[in-house]
Amino acid sequence: MKLSIIKIIKEEIENYFSDWQASDTSSIADKYYNKYFLTDTTPYNEKVDAEVAGYVSKDWSGRPLENPIPIYKNPKSLTGIDRHTRGIVVKNGDFYIAKDYRAAHNRIIEKLADLGIIPQGYENDYMYDYPSDFVAVQRFEDTDRFAQSDAYRMFPEYYTQIFAKANTMHPYKFQQTKIVDE
Repeated sequence: MKLSIIKIIKEEIENYFSDWQASDTSSIADKYYNKYFLTDTTPYNEKVDAEVAGYVSKDWSGRPLENPIPIYKNPKSLTGIDRHTRGIVVKNGDFYIAKDYRAAHNRIIEKLADLGIIPQGYENDYMYDYPSDFVAVQRFEDTDRFAQSDAYRMFPEYYTQIFAKANTMHPYKFQQTKIVDE
């Protein structure tokens, strides 16, 4: 076990300090995480009961994805949606969720901004600027509960109002989790 952890650390340090170019191969850390921490058995091609709003085509770091990840608008159920996946709840209560946990908030925000659903310019600053137009959320495991992104350091009152609106429109529970100041 110790040897595999050392290999992970070594590879991640090499990748960080090298002129590492985008590739379609997963790092050792990605493979380790997928093998030991993700137990999702949802088939990737399982039909989701919702309209596709767009696709995330890059991972969190900007590397192109081999298979773009669909973003669904207001799914009627979470069947076919991965556990731990990310989404965005907008001020009017609409809910946009990525099918796959690998779609990072910044990439979903970027796509929704391109579509004119939310304002431009928040893909890298949503966790500091606390936009009043949307809340970035993530799914608890494989439940029907969602909380704000763990990137946030506070939870403004208007996020409570956005969650309240979404809770009246969807069969899911949007709730604030405790945020601990560092």
